[in-house]
Amino acid sequence: MNSASATAVADRPARYRDARLFAACLVVILIIALLPLSTSIVWHALLLVLSGIAVAGVNVPASHVLSRAVLIAPGILAALILLPLIGQGSRISVLGISVSDGGIHRGVASSLKLLGIMLWLALLTWKLPPHRLFPAMAALRFPAWLVEILRSTYRNLAILGREVTTMRQALKSRIVYPGVWLVSAAANMVSLLFLRTQQRAASQVVARDARCHAGGSLPMVESPSIQIENVSFRYPGGEADALHGICLSIPAQSKVAILGCNGAGKTTLLLHLNAVFPLQSGRITISGMELNKDSRALIRQEVGMLFQNPDDQILGLTVDEDVAIGPHQLKLSDAEKADRTDRALRAVGLLKKRDHPPHQLSGGERKRLALAGVLASGARILLLDEPMAALDPPGRDEITVLLNDLHSDGRTIIAATHDVDFAAEWSTMVVLMDGGYIVAIGPPEILTDTEVMANAGLTLPRVAQPFAEFGAQQVPGTREGALAWLRKMLTAHE
Repeated sequence: MNSASATAVADRPARYRDARLFAACLVVILIIALLPLSTSIVWHALLLVLSGIAVAGVNVPASHVLSRAVLIAPGILAALILLPLIGQGSRISVLGISVSDGGIHRGVASSLKLLGIMLWLALLTWKLPPHRLFPAMAALRFPAWLVEILRSTYRNLAILGREVTTMRQALKSRIVYPGVWLVSAAANMVSLLFLRTQQRAASQVVARDARCHAGGSLPMVESPSIQIENVSFRYPGGEADALHGICLSIPAQSKVAILGCNGAGKTTLLLHLNAVFPLQSGRITISGMELNKDSRALIRQEVGMLFQNPDDQILGLTVDEDVAIGPHQLKLSDAEKADRTDRALRAVGLLKKRDHPPHQLSGGERKRLALAGVLASGARILLLDEPMAALDPPGRDEITVLLNDLHSDGRTIIAATHDVDFAAEWSTMVVLMDGGYIVAIGPPEILTDTEVMANAGLTLPRVAQPFAEFGAQQVPGTREGALAWLRKMLTAHE
């Protein structure tokens, strides 16, 4: 038995232990919650003491307990202040304020209840982090829709938490005189966060659709090539086509850069190749199989897509769980599924972080995680939407090396980008788009053609710009080309 299958077998008893712990905590929480408020305070206090002993017995850190206590503090204050004022029973005067003795009893009982429930929730969340809590709920036969809603809510809250931090920093950087304007800016920030949540939900629907595979595994015998014939597309409600009669032949095992300004149609074309957008006209053949409604799920095993924002594509609570989404949809043995996941994580250098939550990874690591999810599905054709977006130089180098390694393994890679420098250094074939049309196709050398690039609304690679300014007959587009040109010139003048 290999390490992957051994891990899968070892996880089963752990999942059952988690389910038992979750069930026990849930039972105790229900007992505390259902104990009538009219019961003697002694019983409420006794349950709270027992809860505290249980929490101390499993060594739950005080900081973890306090972080949960902060959440219920408003409820405790409301119980202690409001219930005595509005409660029924004989009235007494406290500091000149008329309160109900029955209300005081109910307020104290409610506070003790909240504290007891909080302690058990602190214990539960400490012992069962989210990536173990939700499988435990599933093992206890909680409704699948409820588990999925909770999983999605937690995942998106973690992402939004990072965005809130960034937005707060941006807000502070622009405040000169705090006051009423600060309240208005904070309100605008909340509105913007709501809009971002809607946009992310829509993007995740597309990403989930792109990662939905058929039940069986597809043995592709044809080479991983693509033929696009007269494809046009118009978005619902759009006034003009986003794609106009696209015709393109992409050879197997090529590195293709599709360049164009924003709105050129690059992403729209990629979403057709991954069968996310339905064909409105024309014909697409991928690895010898014509793309249609019946072949859509099978083709997604052959074609994987990396979205521009990896947060839109990462659907798991841990690195390992996210990468395993694709293999778990295929009819494979548990050992084979685990092996695919391990190989994909190893390929992108994230094997040692398989148990980490995705939101704790850096931008470059999340990009590599999203790519690992595509690789684990067995895709031989990779579609990349702005693979270098929001990456620092080390992150760009990591992705470039990874893409070259994947290409060396026989994959066909297509990258939609407006990064001319990346395209010149990396690609073997260039497609220039503008306004939904293909304006030029050729080798990377066309990126140094001033007229062609101007027609596409693009600039020359930075390396090529000074050579073009001095009117060089042969304009190099890469660093290697520039060095070769300089060596030639220096040799000629010796």
